[in-house]
Amino acid sequence: MLRSLLPLYRAITTVQLGNGCNTSFWHDVWNGEDSMADRFPELYIQSLQQSGSDSAASSAAWAHRFTSCATSLVATEQLDEAMQIVNQQVLTTEQDRRKSLLLKPDGDLDTSAIYSALKTANATPDAWTKFVWKKQAPKIGRQGTE
Repeated sequence: MLRSLLPLYRAITTVQLGNGCNTSFWHDVWNGEDSMADRFPELYIQSLQQSGSDSAASSAAWAHRFTSCATSLVATEQLDEAMQIVNQQVLTTEQDRRKSLLLKPDGDLDTSAIYSALKTANATPDAWTKFVWKKQAPKIGRQGTE
């Protein structure tokens, strides 16, 4: 069930690239306000037929793989625009950082802010909201669970 929340998590966060290793090239928002899959759908569809890493760190290899795949005019235009974005990125040795108004300063998800955003004055929580509110995922990157 938690895996099904990943698209929602990606929708409420952006990524400040560091080394690119923990960022999905296609699905995370790391350049602008949309994911690369949303900005370049024709190219993304063609990428589903390719193998290789989805991380932003592998963008140079990505460019080589897709140059030959851009068979339509739309895909060729999208490839040119995507390559301009990729060529402007400078990866570092630092870890990628997630950003969101719904994250606490320590990086934990602020569930009370999310709950408040979902809750309205006259609405009763639906079954999905109740399920999410009652569950507690272990904290990522820490030993043990609470």
